[in-house]
Amino acid sequence: MEIVISHISALDFWRRFRGDCRHLQRVHRPEAMIRPVHIGAGLRDELRALGFSATPESPVDLLFYRDGLRSESRLVRAHATARLLPPDSLVRLSDRVLISSPELTFAQVAKDYPFEQLAMLGSELCGAYRVLDDDGSPLPLPGERPPLSTAADIADTIKRLGLGPRTTAARAARYLFDNARSPMEVKVALLLSLPKRMGGLGLPRPVLNPSFRLSPQAHALYPHNPCHLDLFWPTALLDVEYDGVDAHPAEAHAKDVARTSALMLDGMEVITLTKAQVYDEHRFLAVAEIIAKRLHRELPALTPSFGMAHARLRRELGL
Repeated sequence: MEIVISHISALDFWRRFRGDCRHLQRVHRPEAMIRPVHIGAGLRDELRALGFSATPESPVDLLFYRDGLRSESRLVRAHATARLLPPDSLVRLSDRVLISSPELTFAQVAKDYPFEQLAMLGSELCGAYRVLDDDGSPLPLPGERPPLSTAADIADTIKRLGLGPRTTAARAARYLFDNARSPMEVKVALLLSLPKRMGGLGLPRPVLNPSFRLSPQAHALYPHNPCHLDLFWPTALLDVEYDGVDAHPAEAHAKDVARTSALMLDGMEVITLTKAQVYDEHRFLAVAEIIAKRLHRELPALTPSFGMAHARLRRELGL
């Protein structure tokens, strides 16, 4: 007997997952969603080994087809779907346990999140960081891991599921960022690039954490080649570096100075954005004005309607 873990249980798993999702087997086993489920001692142990509690107080989310047989167990929270799943939308975790892929999980939980938080969540699935420890507790700092998906794969899954362009899932998927290394990078990128009607500043979307190969002359100033940038606008050769550390040791500061000098030697414009500036709306807009000028754009007029939309965006992003 196989089961399909889905929705919040699947999301909690992927948020604490630290491996490489590409090494897991993608399967298409709809028969696992039409059979009744009895979670005996063996399956319960298998679930616990994978980090799922499966208790009456914290039941595990399972997916079934609408006309299939469900479990009446108090250990299960059943979800029904009438949609045929794309062939690669389930991932095998063990002999008897399948789970919704990161892309399918995004679509399943989309209705439970405001648009802005869903864009953050999707970018987390596409990012090179995790926010939960192995036991599901929040990490003090984001932990590194390979991205679980890409913005293009999430958008493709939503399309193949037949979700319309006006659904929250489809709308948020258009604004996901690949390869972020922290939630704050995503927040800054969304603040800068979301459309003005959503409270963003309407600037072109940056590329997050790309590699930039230094010239031999610049490499002589900074020994690491290629460099990894933070928020990069290729057409303007503009790099915005997010600095979330309150104080740098002298050695780290010297390394940052050398890196900036090397990038500037290769024609790069480098702007540093601090945590304090992001959390202060007026200071953030002052830095954004500099970024806009480098991109030959203008920021939105600070009208009451835009001010309300921008304040709401900042609030939903936790700023």
